Amino acid sequence: MIDAGRNLEARVAGALNERSRISAILNHASAKGREQLAQHLALRTDLTAAAAVAALTAAPLAQSLEHYEYERGAAEARRLLGK
Repeated sequence: MIDAGRNLEARVAGALNERSRISAILNHASAKGREQLAQHLALRTDLTAAAAVAALTAAPLAQSLEHYEYERGAAEARRLLGK
């Protein structure tokens, strides 16, 4: 019975540690503008919070589809205008 109690305590501690890790990644300032990457790192890897935050910090900010389409249209306009 003692082993079962210790096993339960270890599982609870592990779950709390994992929740803390996920929260640290998703709520870090570096996750802003990189939400999809933050979710991937938090939920689909076993990186430590510190390693995930380092990856987030190194990653470029995500750009919206509207921004991409604007840039593509601007490039096409420059090409047509010979600039």
